[in-house]
Amino acid sequence: MKMKSAEVLFAYLIGIFFVILDFTANGEITPDVTIKVESPSADTGRIKELPNNVIEVWGILSENIVFECEIFNMAKGSTVQWQKNTGNSVGNIPISDGLNSHDQSKYKISQGKTTDSVRLEILAIGYDSEATYICSVTYSGSTVPAKTQRVLKVYGLPYFLSESTSQDTLKSEGDATTLACDVSGRPTPNVTWTRLSGSSNLIQGQYEKVTGTQLTFSSVAGSDAGEYLCTATNILGS
Repeated sequence: MKMKSAEVLFAYLIGIFFVILDFTANGEITPDVTIKVESPSADTGRIKELPNNVIEVWGILSENIVFECEIFNMAKGSTVQWQKNTGNSVGNIPISDGLNSHDQSKYKISQGKTTDSVRLEILAIGYDSEATYICSVTYSGSTVPAKTQRVLKVYGLPYFLSESTSQDTLKSEGDATTLACDVSGRPTPNVTWTRLSGSSNLIQGQYEKVTGTQLTFSSVAGSDAGEYLCTATNILGS
């Protein structure tokens, strides 16, 4: 088999492991970079494998996210840097150099579980934390760093905006009134209304559901009196 002059691949079998060493033109071994997601854990179902080897992580607003970058075949003198890319024209933004964080209020950088690993903890994530996080390793013998990445999506559980959500309401028969259920969350919650007991003009029995952020009565009847429950739900819960 004819090998390219720029690189030589050696493969050998040790026990049950098949190991491939990738050498650059000057004989340096190319580092193999991987990112392990420590938090959230895999059993939460919030680590998604997408096409083209993209790994997407779902974070919940205000929690901490932990990535650990592990480097195999790391050459002496190599430098490790965490970067962030939000998809705009700025490109990759450095957030660490080695074990030094550029912004300790947002990012905690520490030694990983092994000598050749660097841990990134993204603190109290907000919607502005949503980005692609890249672990980049610069090493002797190459102008192109070895790197890999994880995509962080930030979601928020539904919550009620109390200043614009209806409280107990007193109306006379024949009046028009609207019950409002103003909620926020990411993705946008689906809102449904149910009646806890009895029937009204809008909800016939406690098992019927009406969708929407508002429940409007054009002319209140005596049978409309009662308790109404607003429920907001998105992919994280309700």
